[in-house]
Amino acid sequence: MTSCVVTNSPQEQVRRVIYRSDNEIKRIQQEEEKKKRINRLLAVRELSKSISRNKTREYQSLKEKETGEQVQQVKLAWQERKDNELQQLQEEIERAKQKIGQAHRNAQIFHQQYEEELKRKEQQQHINLKMAQTRFEKSMQVVKFNQTAKDKLQQEKENRMEKSKNLEYPIVEQMQNGYEKLFAVPSSQLNNVIAAWNPIQKREETPEEFEHSYHHKQSNVNNEKAQGEKPALSQQVNPFVVKHFEPNKGLDVNNQQAEKDREEKKRLAVQRAIMEKRFAKKAAEKLRMDKLKSTLEKELEHVQKIDIQQKVDSLKDTSSRNTLADNQFKKKKQIELEKKFEDLFRARMPDLQDSSYF
Repeated sequence: MTSCVVTNSPQEQVRRVIYRSDNEIKRIQQEEEKKKRINRLLAVRELSKSISRNKTREYQSLKEKETGEQVQQVKLAWQERKDNELQQLQEEIERAKQKIGQAHRNAQIFHQQYEEELKRKEQQQHINLKMAQTRFEKSMQVVKFNQTAKDKLQQEKENRMEKSKNLEYPIVEQMQNGYEKLFAVPSSQLNNVIAAWNPIQKREETPEEFEHSYHHKQSNVNNEKAQGEKPALSQQVNPFVVKHFEPNKGLDVNNQQAEKDREEKKRLAVQRAIMEKRFAKKAAEKLRMDKLKSTLEKELEHVQKIDIQQKVDSLKDTSSRNTLADNQFKKKKQIELEKKFEDLFRARMPDLQDSSYF
């Protein structure tokens, strides 16, 4: 087999014929086919690469678009949640301000009532002191009057005893107990004379115990009907005794009613002293509890102010978006603040450690 090669030159055209063998020609054809196949493979590969790049670019653009939409939705949701939380915190601040205002008004009302109560108690104490002074003065007057009456009765008794020594007694009949030998008086007035001579001796109400003489018995027998119409023996006036007399209580021969009144006044004075002591104890306890209550209100108001300030500071600090972590941090800080307040309160008021407040 032959092959021709033509060369063009400026001088002349040379035609050369190259003779090749069949194997060489076959090899050359195979190499050309191989080159064509390689070129086709390269073209297919380049086409597939371009298609892959285009697909990847389209997928990337779609993915970025979808991601951008999701990010926008997340941002909107976060902004809405943040606005809601800020609104809730603002409402809490408003409610706290309202509570603070109400607490302040209540404290003012309580302080005003407390001042009025203190003034009323001072006025009542002043009145009680005046009444106590008046009662003391009246008691001293009564004591002086009773002492003067006792001295007067003692002097009258001594005078009667002195006079009785100079009396000349007539001879009378001998009776059971011989009282007629001592007193020259009718037997009907013998009981009055005995009561006047010895005021300490008790005077009984029943007239039967004083029937010592015959004439006395006869007078009682003759006047049985009249005895029921006579007043009580304690109500009869004894001309031989000058004693304390009160018209509204009748005549008290042996001053028994005055002794009862004295005992009653003494009992009332003791009872009044006990009641005043109890009242003073209750007033001191009330004052101590009021002081404790005011101290607790001040401390709680201080802690509430710190809590509100902490909430306001947390609203101002918007650097963190982790709401759960922020809440946990706030709760931890609140617990630490309460613990610190409790320690400070215990240190300031050590006598209340056993109180029910803790």
